[in-house]
Amino acid sequence: MILFRIIAVLYAVLFIGSQAFCDRISDLEQENAQLRQRVENMEATIHQIQSAMVKEGLPSCAISAAPAVVKSQKCAGMEIYGYIKADAAYDSHSTMVGNFNMWVLPESDVYEDDNHFNLTAKQSRFGINAFGPDFWGGTAFGKIEVDFYGSGAEQKAELRMRHAYVTLDWANTQTSLLAGQTWDVVSPLYAPTINFLPLGHAGNPGDRRPQVRVTKGFDITNESKLKFELAASRTIGDIWGADVRDTGEDAALPTFQGRVSLGFPLIGEKKTVVGVSGLWGKEEYELENPVGDHQDFDTWMVCGDLSLPLTDVITLRGEIWTGENLDTFLAGIGQGINHTTLSEIAATGGWGALYLGPFDKFTFNVGAGVDDPDDGDLSDGMRDKNYAIFGNFWYAFNPCIQTGFELSYWKTEYKNNDDGDSIRAQGALVYLF
Repeated sequence: MILFRIIAVLYAVLFIGSQAFCDRISDLEQENAQLRQRVENMEATIHQIQSAMVKEGLPSCAISAAPAVVKSQKCAGMEIYGYIKADAAYDSHSTMVGNFNMWVLPESDVYEDDNHFNLTAKQSRFGINAFGPDFWGGTAFGKIEVDFYGSGAEQKAELRMRHAYVTLDWANTQTSLLAGQTWDVVSPLYAPTINFLPLGHAGNPGDRRPQVRVTKGFDITNESKLKFELAASRTIGDIWGADVRDTGEDAALPTFQGRVSLGFPLIGEKKTVVGVSGLWGKEEYELENPVGDHQDFDTWMVCGDLSLPLTDVITLRGEIWTGENLDTFLAGIGQGINHTTLSEIAATGGWGALYLGPFDKFTFNVGAGVDDPDDGDLSDGMRDKNYAIFGNFWYAFNPCIQTGFELSYWKTEYKNNDDGDSIRAQGALVYLF
């Protein structure tokens, strides 16, 4: 009897459960039909928006099922990428600018024993890569990338454009054409610092600016490649004169940049790359006198770069350079024209670093750089030498989350003024997507 009752109870439970399961299946089918109808309505709406945008001459893209990829009738696809980076840094003495280092302020009464602490997320970055379509036998590629180092208060940081360019690439002839804003052709390597500006004004020149660039490669052997790059770039000058003119724009000429490089196997399978690059441009300063004269100033640089893999996990990279009027190229310690003597400021410098790793989840980097303007071109109180030594490591918890720590020493010398030096300790936590 007891067994019969147990079987009856189990049967009742199974019967009720099956009814509920069937009801749930019916509900899910109804919800699925509703969602399918919503998707169809959304696709119709997107198609209408695309048609309107095409009429206005604007690009149009429809969102695909993949959350990080966008597809359209005009481009093969888009990839969203970026990272969130939190930086905390302690400086034993005042530096320019605090969130990152460029140079150290002098040890005067104003800045004596003036240590600083900074915490920022401004380096966080967001970008989109666009791929395709085919174009005259080649392929089109586009990039837009921003960070938050624009103007605005620390807690209200504004966007800043880093990259915005299109590239037309013909792989079969190793030829490409680039138009828009991206890195300079000269000084193509960047020191592996956690500090946001990788030895800028401390031996590593180079920045981003609008340009039109042509690149052509040649196969010397099966494993060796020669590459030529030539660009006409926007001349970024000073704001000068009562009418607030840009001295680069006023020169009415672009700055021309070029580089030739050779990649070849030297030690092991990784390629060694040796390059020589240079630039030339002009700035025009309107002199505030009754005659309305103006004065032109040259800007030029010659740079050599080397990337030398020593082993599978050790690589030596570095650059040496010399030139004049290079403040907008992050050289000359931010000094291009001496406004007192109205003359160009010459400078020489370089940097080198060892890249070590990866070792399991760790990578390490050590290096140094120096920027040395010509003392004869400087007035009293101007910066006449700036150098930095750094060491850091990165640890990857997983492919998305990394943390790093960097310790660096900075010293800036001033003409006929007190020097300044600082020890900087910086930690970072990064989430990549």
